[in-house]
Amino acid sequence: MKKQTGFTIIELIIVIVILGLLAATALPRFLNVTDDAEAAATEAVGGGFATGISLAHARWIADGHSTGTADILITMEGSNVNMNENGWPANTDTVGAGLNDQTEEECQQIWNTLLQSPPSTSVDTGDRGKARYHISVINANPDVCRYELARVVAANPPTHRIDYNVGTGQVITTVPDLR
Repeated sequence: MKKQTGFTIIELIIVIVILGLLAATALPRFLNVTDDAEAAATEAVGGGFATGISLAHARWIADGHSTGTADILITMEGSNVNMNENGWPANTDTVGAGLNDQTEEECQQIWNTLLQSPPSTSVDTGDRGKARYHISVINANPDVCRYELARVVAANPPTHRIDYNVGTGQVITTVPDLR
């Protein structure tokens, strides 16, 4: 008769313990994939938005406008954009493109006009779960439009956000460092 050979129970336990240790060290890496994806998506949308802002400003300059002339209406891809006195997009209405007194609705108009297929937005804090980004205004001098990733619980300051300074045209994307 042939003697059967196989793994002993001790060998099986050792293999299971080693696999458990490997899984315990690799699992946290896989759990951060969602956070990494949201950070990358916020950076990509912020870059696209900054490009749209710059293109509108370049159009304003190419049309021969200069600083100090308010309420200049330009057309981009068939949509009207109202520029403020510094030549940065302020809204899509035909009047009232100042550096101050920006509203959430005006920030939303710029977002929806300058981005192709823009992520959904909301200006109502009660709709945070229904839209991808929540819009608010930081009343400084000049105003800043804030586009906060709605999935992230409102932190102070928000961890995933895009800030657009209406007076300078500066777009700053902020995401947590996940390294």
